[in-house]
Amino acid sequence: MKRNPNYHGPRPQGLEAIALREGIDPGQAVARIQAETWDGITTLGDPILGPRGDIAKEWGAGGISAAKHGRRYYAIPSGGLGYLDFNASRPLFSDPRVRQAVAYALDRPALSNYGDALPTDQLLPPNQPGSQANVFPLDGPDLQKAKALMNGRRRTAVLVTNPFGGSPSIAQEIKKELAPIGIDVRIKRVQSSFLAIHEPGAPYDLKVGGNDPLSIGPMSYVEQLLTAFPPGAPPLDQWSTLPPDWESPVARALTSRLADVRTDAEGLALLHGPIQREVPMTGISYSVAGAFFSRAWGAGCSPRPASVSTSPQSVSPRDDPRYPVLGGRSRAVAAEAVSPCRAGDPRADGVTASPSG
Repeated sequence: MKRNPNYHGPRPQGLEAIALREGIDPGQAVARIQAETWDGITTLGDPILGPRGDIAKEWGAGGISAAKHGRRYYAIPSGGLGYLDFNASRPLFSDPRVRQAVAYALDRPALSNYGDALPTDQLLPPNQPGSQANVFPLDGPDLQKAKALMNGRRRTAVLVTNPFGGSPSIAQEIKKELAPIGIDVRIKRVQSSFLAIHEPGAPYDLKVGGNDPLSIGPMSYVEQLLTAFPPGAPPLDQWSTLPPDWESPVARALTSRLADVRTDAEGLALLHGPIQREVPMTGISYSVAGAFFSRAWGAGCSPRPASVSTSPQSVSPRDDPRYPVLGGRSRAVAAEAVSPCRAGDPRADGVTASPSG
């Protein structure tokens, strides 16, 4: 890919061209970056560049090598969101104070360990415009507030989960985390938790959900997530993430207003105000793609490394012109670039993206 001569916008233009390669082993790519023959790698799903891996610890924020030589590892939000749904049509979670208690009791760092993810309590991932600072704790549970909201009550909740991937482990973690505040979680494994909760009279109180934005834009994301749907949308059974009766009457009335908002700002004010106070669900984690850059790329060619996203739908935070985006999901992609800052270097610059599965 050569530089677009017709682009005159504010984004950095430090590279003359980029040549992409596919089929690169992530370990081999990291070795080439460390040897300074390639410039970068991004991966979604390989532990070598996970947010808690050795490279992240050494070259990420707070790493020893990063402190001495400059940061070279970044965990880039890739657009996915994990969250916990509450069934407000059943007695336990019809009380918003119990929903709030669970949101305070969750150990989000522990829950985000099951995958390449970082903690959040929000209903918008950080790469969506309008994402805000946390309301509930991100560094561990606040059991004091959670117990105060429970006010000595002891209850049983049924959590429905799929039997594959990390779902059973996440369910067990939630069971362990809610026990101290008096909620005994019974886990029900089914072949499809999504289909199970849509069965008439389904006896479930909790469900862990996951979402990737189907379109760019915060309100499209929120409308899908909260089962709000605009005029002319498909029938609810083809659109909804949750059955409508899982929302409390207050939350249902509020989310239905999202279809009529005229601007994103108006919708986000509704989301971060009355909807979030009603706690129809609570965020757990957001997915990230680890990006590791060579010394030359990180320190020599631009004021800061370009951010790299592995999700084709994801965007830079707030479309910030400082963050050029390179996409390439589920494939190993290497890029060699001719860079004006190393025009005399016989080696090509490289940016690689490793397989995600």
